[in-house]
Amino acid sequence: MARKERYYEYKTIKTGGSLHYLFRENPENNWIHHNPDGPAIEPLEGTSKKNRKYYIFGIEHSEEEFKLIKQSQEGLPWYKNPSMKGNTRFWLLKVISYIPSIKINNMKIGFCGTMSVGKTTLVNELKKLPEFENYTFRTERSKYLRDLGIPLNTDSTLNGQTVFLAERSAELLKENIITDRTVIDVMAFTRLAKSIPYYKSDTFEELASYFISEYDYIFYISPKGIKIEDNGVRETDAKYRDQVDFEIKRYLRKYNHRIKNYKELEGTTEERIRAVQGLLVPQYL
Repeated sequence: MARKERYYEYKTIKTGGSLHYLFRENPENNWIHHNPDGPAIEPLEGTSKKNRKYYIFGIEHSEEEFKLIKQSQEGLPWYKNPSMKGNTRFWLLKVISYIPSIKINNMKIGFCGTMSVGKTTLVNELKKLPEFENYTFRTERSKYLRDLGIPLNTDSTLNGQTVFLAERSAELLKENIITDRTVIDVMAFTRLAKSIPYYKSDTFEELASYFISEYDYIFYISPKGIKIEDNGVRETDAKYRDQVDFEIKRYLRKYNHRIKNYKELEGTTEERIRAVQGLLVPQYL
């Protein structure tokens, strides 16, 4: 079988008072920030240079980390080494070899999304992979809390949502953890609870949002093309499901500055697994 040729595309755009250097691997992918030569977000002349940001293939690094990535053992920037020219896979592996934080160990990974999009299914499949054998997996906490008498979905109460937040924040005290919900999900359900006025959900949001930066990776799963399945716990109303999705995406945009790494997942469970592996496991790059 002939090997499919890889597609790469670069562009630079000017927006928000800065130049943005972008990259994507194929036309179906979203654009991501990437610049091996310098800042991927470069403030225009006359604006503060403090807002410079460095990205390699969508992953943000401090200026110090970026300098380490550029410097090869031969004293040349690794991306300018003739032996590496045109070899993007080598570039990616080189980044991983230099940055201690990009490892499969010591990471806090959260999946977020509205009801019945396959979060728990995906997390349970990841549990079977040897790459994640040293991880703790937290799934289906809603069923457990429901059995304790805590109301869910539109019937949620402020006290009940505080319990959910406590659960999610406690998870983040542990290294090597993968969860099928995040504090962003808790914020969305709180916002839509019938008994919680907006001024109280705003206060709740302010507290909960501080935990977003604790995640090393947040994966959002789209409901596109996925039917609702009744598991005896989740709400099956399609309109409510869409409202939850809207609120989750709104919070992802609003608190983008607190998200370390983010990826939207679509497709089959197998395609989602490959996407997660491609980001987190070096040999899949």
